[in-house]
Amino acid sequence: MKRTLSRLAFLVIFSVLHVACDSSPSAVQPPVKQAGNPNGVSYVADISVHSAADMRSVLNRADRLISQPRAADQPANIALILHGPEIDFFNIDNYHRYRSIVDQAARLDAYNVIDIRMCETMMKERGLSKSKVPGFIDFVPDGEVEVKRLKADGYAIL
Repeated sequence: MKRTLSRLAFLVIFSVLHVACDSSPSAVQPPVKQAGNPNGVSYVADISVHSAADMRSVLNRADRLISQPRAADQPANIALILHGPEIDFFNIDNYHRYRSIVDQAARLDAYNVIDIRMCETMMKERGLSKSKVPGFIDFVPDGEVEVKRLKADGYAIL
């Protein structure tokens, strides 16, 4: 099933990221303990945005979470699941157009702030092969299934 993020839903996620950045994670939802996560709370963001500006806003909010890079043994607190038209921003052929988005996402991923996962089903629908996606992005067979799996594993939904 193809899902898109309405402007209202985007604003809700944007607001939640704002709260997560400006206050304790418990202000968003009760803390969810994660095995192996020293902070004890992890979030999954079900992302499907339609504009570069919306994607930049999501990444900028995540960027505000860091005061310094996280150690390699500290898992990312936010899993960004991409399964909509925003996957086109990460097509290597579009790098010249979306360079700032890709570079910011790569930095946040490298700093273990976010973990980006792209839906292979949507990639097929949009004609995007794995060889055309930057190496920092992980792949999942189905974005919606991944969101449900992470939620079942105790991730709080952003």
